[in-house]
Amino acid sequence: MSSNSKTLHKENGILGPPHFSTKGYDEKHPTKRNFSLGWRVAKSDNCFFEYYTPKIVLIKNIKVGILNRFVQLAIICYIIGYAIIYNKGYQDFSPIESSVTTKVKGVVYTNFSKNEFNDMIPDPEIYRRIWDTADYIVPPSENNAFFVVTNIVITSNQRQGRCAEDPTVPGAKCISDIDCQQGSPLVTGNGVLTGKCILSDVNSTLKVCEIYGWCPVERDVNPL
Repeated sequence: MSSNSKTLHKENGILGPPHFSTKGYDEKHPTKRNFSLGWRVAKSDNCFFEYYTPKIVLIKNIKVGILNRFVQLAIICYIIGYAIIYNKGYQDFSPIESSVTTKVKGVVYTNFSKNEFNDMIPDPEIYRRIWDTADYIVPPSENNAFFVVTNIVITSNQRQGRCAEDPTVPGAKCISDIDCQQGSPLVTGNGVLTGKCILSDVNSTLKVCEIYGWCPVERDVNPL
């Protein structure tokens, strides 16, 4: 019988399985390659068709059962009581970006008698008028506030020309034309000196320098 055939043999008194003789066997023989490939495919099929399930163990113990329910109750109380109700977790919060604008509306009518006005006011009639927000809200807008004018000095009908300087301005009073240097302005004055010394239009007993500027000049005298 050939050595490549299956034979039962007895070794050390024990009947063993038949052996395959590999004598003269080529490792590149297709039979061996097909056997190895088939074994790998069979192994991969077993892994592919496997299914795993968790194992559930029922423990009948009062202490363990109470502890389990207590943990569940604590989690429910935390989610419902603290996270949802107390912290309002169902609401979405975001920082606010906004701006506030204050607007004042309304009109005012001033109707004072002649006796209530200051004697230094040449024309009290210009103060008897209607005032709207454009007149008494100065400036029109402020940061977190608004300003309402409660007193005002009106210098009406101003034009560029020549007129007497305000006698209350330092350096405006003069005796002759020499005291008024032509072309030089006074520090707190209302215009440029013309070089002439003229009578004041406020007090005829005083002489002041004539200026070139906006005439009549503003006089800081409260109307009331």
